[in-house]
Amino acid sequence: MQQRFKHNTALLALLTGVGLILGYVESIIFPQGMAYGIKLGISNIVVLFSLMCLGKSNAYIIAVVKSVLSGALFSSVSAIIYSLSGVLLSVALMSFLEKRFYPDRISVIGISIAGSAAFNIGQVIVACFFTKTLFTIYVLTHMLPISIITGTVTGIITYLVLIRFKRGI
Repeated sequence: MQQRFKHNTALLALLTGVGLILGYVESIIFPQGMAYGIKLGISNIVVLFSLMCLGKSNAYIIAVVKSVLSGALFSSVSAIIYSLSGVLLSVALMSFLEKRFYPDRISVIGISIAGSAAFNIGQVIVACFFTKTLFTIYVLTHMLPISIITGTVTGIITYLVLIRFKRGI
Protein backbone atom coordinates (compact mmCIF):
# COMPACT_ATOMS: atom_id res chain seq x y z
CA MET A 1 0.00 0.00 0.00
CA GLN A 2 2.89 2.40 0.71
CA GLN A 3 4.20 2.28 -2.88
CA ARG A 4 0.90 3.43 -4.37
CA PHE A 5 1.13 6.88 -2.78
CA LYS A 6 4.89 7.26 -2.53
CA HIS A 7 5.32 10.61 -4.29
CA ASN A 8 1.86 12.13 -4.22
CA THR A 9 2.45 15.72 -3.15
CA ALA A 10 -1.24 16.58 -3.35
CA LEU A 11 -2.09 13.76 -0.95
CA LEU A 12 0.59 14.90 1.49
CA ALA A 13 -0.73 18.46 1.31
CA LEU A 14 -4.30 17.24 1.84
CA LEU A 15 -3.35 15.16 4.87
CA THR A 16 -1.31 18.03 6.30
CA GLY A 17 -4.34 20.29 5.87
CA VAL A 18 -6.59 17.76 7.60
CA GLY A 19 -4.07 17.61 10.47
CA LEU A 20 -4.05 21.41 10.74
CA ILE A 21 -7.84 21.55 10.79
CA LEU A 22 -8.05 18.84 13.46
CA GLY A 23 -5.46 20.70 15.55
CA TYR A 24 -7.36 23.96 15.15
CA VAL A 25 -10.67 22.35 16.11
CA GLU A 26 -9.00 20.86 19.17
CA SER A 27 -7.62 24.27 20.16
CA ILE A 28 -11.15 25.70 19.97
CA ILE A 29 -12.64 22.90 22.07
CA PHE A 30 -9.77 22.92 24.60
CA PRO A 31 -8.29 26.45 24.37
CA GLN A 32 -5.66 25.96 27.09
CA GLY A 33 -5.44 22.20 26.84
CA MET A 34 -7.08 19.85 29.34
CA ALA A 35 -4.37 20.80 31.82
CA TYR A 36 -1.17 22.77 31.42
CA GLY A 37 0.59 21.53 28.31
CA ILE A 38 -1.71 18.56 27.73
CA LYS A 39 -3.85 18.11 24.63
CA LEU A 40 -5.70 15.15 23.21
CA GLY A 41 -3.63 15.35 20.03
CA ILE A 42 -6.30 14.39 17.54
CA SER A 43 -4.26 15.88 14.69
CA ASN A 44 -1.76 13.07 15.29
CA ILE A 45 -4.31 10.69 13.81
CA VAL A 46 -3.14 12.00 10.44
CA VAL A 47 0.53 11.39 11.29
CA LEU A 48 -0.12 7.83 12.47
CA PHE A 49 -2.35 7.12 9.46
CA SER A 50 0.40 8.46 7.19
CA LEU A 51 3.00 6.28 8.86
CA MET A 52 0.88 3.17 8.44
CA CYS A 53 -0.19 3.86 4.83
CA LEU A 54 2.44 6.11 3.28
CA GLY A 55 5.62 5.19 5.10
CA LYS A 56 8.09 6.81 7.45
CA SER A 57 9.43 9.59 5.24
CA ASN A 58 5.96 10.83 4.31
CA ALA A 59 4.85 10.69 7.94
CA TYR A 60 7.88 12.83 8.86
CA ILE A 61 7.03 15.33 6.13
CA ILE A 62 3.42 15.65 7.25
CA ALA A 63 4.34 15.84 10.95
CA VAL A 64 7.05 18.47 10.50
CA VAL A 65 5.06 20.66 8.10
CA LYS A 66 1.99 20.37 10.34
CA SER A 67 4.02 21.38 13.41
CA VAL A 68 5.63 24.38 11.71
CA LEU A 69 2.44 25.64 10.09
CA SER A 70 0.36 25.08 13.22
CA GLY A 71 2.85 27.01 15.33
CA ALA A 72 3.11 29.81 12.77
CA LEU A 73 -0.67 30.11 12.36
CA PHE A 74 -1.98 29.48 15.84
CA SER A 75 0.86 29.82 18.32
CA SER A 76 4.50 30.93 18.57
CA VAL A 77 8.08 30.12 17.64
CA SER A 78 8.64 28.41 21.00
CA ALA A 79 5.59 26.22 20.35
CA ILE A 80 7.14 25.21 17.02
CA ILE A 81 10.36 24.20 18.78
CA TYR A 82 8.52 22.16 21.41
CA SER A 83 6.25 20.57 18.83
CA LEU A 84 9.10 19.66 16.50
CA SER A 85 11.07 18.03 19.29
CA GLY A 86 8.07 15.93 20.25
CA VAL A 87 7.15 15.09 16.67
CA LEU A 88 10.63 14.00 15.64
CA LEU A 89 11.01 11.65 18.60
CA SER A 90 7.44 10.40 18.28
CA VAL A 91 7.63 9.55 14.58
CA ALA A 92 11.04 7.93 15.07
CA LEU A 93 9.72 5.62 17.79
CA MET A 94 6.44 4.88 16.01
CA SER A 95 8.22 4.05 12.75
CA PHE A 96 10.64 1.76 14.59
CA LEU A 97 7.77 -0.07 16.31
CA GLU A 98 5.77 -0.29 13.09
CA LYS A 99 8.68 -1.73 11.15
CA ARG A 100 9.86 -4.20 13.80
CA PHE A 101 6.76 -5.28 15.73
CA TYR A 102 3.59 -4.46 13.79
CA PRO A 103 1.22 -6.32 13.50
CA ASP A 104 2.53 -9.42 15.27
CA ARG A 105 3.51 -7.94 18.62
CA ILE A 106 2.04 -4.45 18.75
CA SER A 107 -1.17 -2.89 17.47
CA VAL A 108 -1.83 0.53 16.00
CA ILE A 109 -3.11 1.51 19.43
CA GLY A 110 0.15 0.45 21.09
CA ILE A 111 2.15 2.36 18.49
CA SER A 112 -0.02 5.41 19.16
CA ILE A 113 0.51 5.20 22.93
CA ALA A 114 4.28 4.93 22.45
CA GLY A 115 4.21 7.91 20.07
CA SER A 116 2.20 9.97 22.53
CA ALA A 117 4.65 9.23 25.34
CA ALA A 118 7.64 9.96 23.07
CA PHE A 119 6.09 13.28 22.05
CA ASN A 120 5.89 14.33 25.70
CA ILE A 121 9.41 13.12 26.42
CA GLY A 122 10.75 15.11 23.46
CA GLN A 123 9.06 18.25 24.71
CA VAL A 124 10.38 17.78 28.24
CA ILE A 125 13.93 17.31 26.91
CA VAL A 126 13.66 20.69 25.18
CA ALA A 127 12.15 22.22 28.32
CA CYS A 128 15.12 20.94 30.33
CA PHE A 129 17.45 22.57 27.81
CA PHE A 130 15.64 25.93 28.00
CA THR A 131 15.26 25.95 31.78
CA LYS A 132 18.77 24.57 32.28
CA THR A 133 17.48 22.24 34.97
CA LEU A 134 16.55 18.59 35.17
CA PHE A 135 13.71 19.43 37.55
CA THR A 136 11.44 19.78 34.50
CA ILE A 137 11.59 15.99 34.11
CA TYR A 138 9.16 15.72 37.02
CA VAL A 139 6.46 17.06 34.70
CA LEU A 140 6.53 13.62 33.08
CA THR A 141 5.01 12.12 36.23
CA HIS A 142 1.64 13.53 35.19
CA MET A 143 2.22 13.72 31.43
CA LEU A 144 3.09 10.06 30.80
CA PRO A 145 -0.01 8.57 32.44
CA ILE A 146 -2.16 11.00 30.48
CA SER A 147 -0.29 10.11 27.29
CA ILE A 148 -1.55 6.55 27.74
CA ILE A 149 -5.12 7.86 27.64
CA THR A 150 -4.59 10.31 24.77
CA GLY A 151 -2.53 7.79 22.80
CA THR A 152 -5.26 5.18 23.26
CA VAL A 153 -7.95 7.55 21.97
CA THR A 154 -5.82 8.58 19.00
CA GLY A 155 -4.90 4.95 18.32
CA ILE A 156 -8.49 3.73 18.39
CA ILE A 157 -9.63 6.44 15.99
CA THR A 158 -6.69 5.74 13.67
CA TYR A 159 -7.44 2.01 13.80
CA LEU A 160 -11.05 2.68 12.77
CA VAL A 161 -9.93 5.00 9.96
CA LEU A 162 -7.45 2.37 8.73
CA ILE A 163 -10.16 -0.30 8.67
CA ARG A 164 -12.41 1.95 6.58
CA PHE A 165 -9.50 2.92 4.32
CA LYS A 166 -8.51 -0.70 3.69
CA ARG A 167 -12.11 -1.55 2.83
CA GLY A 168 -12.17 1.32 0.37
CA ILE A 169 -14.95 3.19 2.13
